[in-house]
Amino acid sequence: MLKSHYPQLRNQHAGSRSLWNLFHEMQRDDLVLLSARKARVAVVRVLDDYVFADDNRSEDDYFHQRRVEFTNLDPEKVWRDAGGAAAHGEGIYQTLIRVGSR
Repeated sequence: MLKSHYPQLRNQHAGSRSLWNLFHEMQRDDLVLLSARKARVAVVRVLDDYVFADDNRSEDDYFHQRRVEFTNLDPEKVWRDAGGAAAHGEGIYQTLIRVGSR
């Protein structure tokens, strides 16, 4: 389904699992590690439940959302404390993965 809507993307196979994690796995107060051009750059705390924001008309089409707040936590320490690896069945190249055991 993602491939038919976004044929220009090469990573549609990772998208469905990431959406599942965003909707079903992630909970309020969970800590989320953000990555951008390097492995881990920030830690955010999830504030709200999942929302499908179909009024979002940005060029990136981020319709699936959760509100977060940035923390002062060290992302490398949070990564190590959570087990330092993707949870069983998760892949490090997915957009959103569980870490360690939950």
